[in-house]
Amino acid sequence: MNVKHKILQQNFQIRHSADGHYRGHLDPRRELCLYLKGVAEAHDVPSYVKDHPFRQPAVTSAHPHWEFYSRVKESLLTKRAPKIV
Repeated sequence: MNVKHKILQQNFQIRHSADGHYRGHLDPRRELCLYLKGVAEAHDVPSYVKDHPFRQPAVTSAHPHWEFYSRVKESLLTKRAPKIV
């Protein structure tokens, strides 16, 4: 299993019926494709994403595991910060 893409694998598993026909979220008429079409057609992508959340809500300080996520975020920001010489 590719851990990096585990969430996508879990949320958008491809389903096939006994007759071999595709069944799943990647169908052009299903939720994910419709959302991505909206993103592609948006004039302001950040605003579109903010106004049209997909699936899970954003993790905020109200989340029960906020302390963990906050530490992860700080760790990533620290690693990405440019070094001042």
